Amino acid sequence: MMADPTQVPPPSMTAIEFLELGLEIGGHTRWRTFQHAANIKRFKEAFGVLPETCVLIWDALRNSLDPTVRLRRNDKPKHLLVGCRFLWTYHEEYDIARFFGYGSNKTGRKWWKIYVEKIEKLLDLKVRKQRLGFCRLFSFSQFFLGCIIDGNLGRK
Repeated sequence: MMADPTQVPPPSMTAIEFLELGLEIGGHTRWRTFQHAANIKRFKEAFGVLPETCVLIWDALRNSLDPTVRLRRNDKPKHLLVGCRFLWTYHEEYDIARFFGYGSNKTGRKWWKIYVEKIEKLLDLKVRKQRLGFCRLFSFSQFFLGCIIDGNLGRK
C-alpha cells in the first residue's frame, strides 16, 4: 500500500534559509552585505520571532502526528511567515497581503488563518502534554517566543 503523497511533509528548513526568505520578503535584498546581528534584528522586527524559532515550529508542524496540524507536501515556509507576521502585528488583511506581495487580500487571509490555527493546535498539544513548569507563556501574539518547551518544543 502506497502512502498518500499529499501527506509527505515538505522539506525541512534551516535558520539561515528562514532568515533569507524573511528578509527577502521584507524587501531586504542586500541582506548578505549586513552583519548577522542586524539581519536577525530585521527578521525579528518583521515576524516577531527568531529564525531558529521558525525552524522549531516548522519541524514540529512537519512531524506532528495530528493530521490537523501536520504540514502537507505543498505547504511553504512563506505561509508560516504569513502566520507569524499576523500574530506579531495584527495588521489588516490589506497590509499582510501587500507585505507578502499577494495580489488579493483573500490570499493573505487564507494563509494566516490556516497557520494561526495550526500553531494554536500545536501549542495546545505541546502544552497539554508537558508539565507547565517547563513552559513559559509570555504572550500568544509572540507564540513560540511565547512558548519555549525545553528549548525544542517538547521533543524528547
